[in-house]
Amino acid sequence: MSFIIPICSKQISYLLYNDSTHELHAQYHNGEIKSFTSVTKDIYDSLVQSENRYDDFIQFMVSSK
Repeated sequence: MSFIIPICSKQISYLLYNDSTHELHAQYHNGEIKSFTSVTKDIYDSLVQSENRYDDFIQFMVSSK
């Protein structure tokens, strides 16, 4: 099952998390999509519960490199 995580950002439209494949996809307003594999449910849950999803997502991206 996939879940959409809304993001208030000028760059990112939304995040899409697939709990079956543990993939997180960032959909950008310019049409670009960045995908991340092996994303745990804990990371998804922390993004959903975050008061600042954009900043937390950026921290996740930096740490996943």
